[in-house]
Amino acid sequence: MTETLRPRPLPRVLPGGKYIEEWVAIYRRRAIDHDKDFQRLWKRLEQRGIVDECVFYNVPRPGVVLV
Repeated sequence: MTETLRPRPLPRVLPGGKYIEEWVAIYRRRAIDHDKDFQRLWKRLEQRGIVDECVFYNVPRPGVVLV
């Protein structure tokens, strides 16, 4: 039996200027929290009980292309 996994949808536009070089937690197509330290962000969301439902994205500096 195969299990189909579908990624959670990302917001269409993520304001990069506000979150440059930070980790952003996305929940239900909204950026709900951010931090430069991934571990602190993880612990905060774990306390709220939604860490398993979030998608994490590291926003690059302007001009950096992720491949």
